[in-house]
Amino acid sequence: MGAQMSLYIVFPDSTANFMPFSFEYFQPAKYFEREHGAQTCYQKDFFNGLYSTLTPDDIVIWFIDCKEEENREKLAACKARKILRAVDPSKSDRILYKNQLSLHEKVNFEAFAICYPNRDHIKFLDSKNIRVIVWPHTLDFKNSKNALKKSKIYICAGQQHEIYYPDRWKLSQILLQNFPNEGAFLPHPGFKLDELAHPYIGEEFLKLLENFWLMPVGVGINDGLHMKFIEAAYANMLPIGLVPSYIPQEIADLVPFSNLDPADYVEEEIIQEIHKLFADTHDLVNKVSRYKRFFRENYNLPIVLGQVAQQIFK
Repeated sequence: MGAQMSLYIVFPDSTANFMPFSFEYFQPAKYFEREHGAQTCYQKDFFNGLYSTLTPDDIVIWFIDCKEEENREKLAACKARKILRAVDPSKSDRILYKNQLSLHEKVNFEAFAICYPNRDHIKFLDSKNIRVIVWPHTLDFKNSKNALKKSKIYICAGQQHEIYYPDRWKLSQILLQNFPNEGAFLPHPGFKLDELAHPYIGEEFLKLLENFWLMPVGVGINDGLHMKFIEAAYANMLPIGLVPSYIPQEIADLVPFSNLDPADYVEEEIIQEIHKLFADTHDLVNKVSRYKRFFRENYNLPIVLGQVAQQIFK
């Protein structure tokens, strides 16, 4: 990294009040500020003169999108090296990287830093001559406790949608109907920080999870390693449902129903498997420990972002 090089992380203006950014994305930003002197700003500040002062020695990590055509032209004119932080590979239409590629045509990013490293997705981007940097969701495990004091079997949390998150939704329904007194349902808090339905986000959500053994998660429509997979490991839990295709088989085998399509769920068999899981607590604790070890070693924030930094600055 040259003496005059500066790193800038630019967020969409709307994310100042966007709940996921308050934890999932600002933590990595703080890491880059601390370790690489990065400067974090919103698009309004970036386009208020900053963009025109940067040189080819500078690097801009651009989060998600740039919607206004005037700003797209300014971003394209910016002389800095530009990397697009892409999170969701597709929307409900399931067209891979449609919005990102539209922006890329205008801006010409040096690379896409993608969240879900599905092999087919990487191959697709490679066919478009786009360099891929793998930047998955992460958590800093340094404050994660090892205690296993659990008061409940499960918690159903996050977005519940029969189409977009079928395994999460179906497993939540089965748990809530058949084990109503042995778990909890936490509704999605909403996306606006000033209108949250409850206070359990970020650190408070992680503390809450410590009381439970299981959490329906699933991969959704994008084969996604959602933050909840990592939050479960942090809080000494097991997710249940499908796991991403790029998780090693020996780790996938630890996760209940990881190889079962939601369309094939048989309620009686799901219930039987839950009972079987808790019939051998020693084995359950061993599974939780192995699951956590994998994520602590492979999705720990300083480890992952150290690898990401090597790719950014190469």
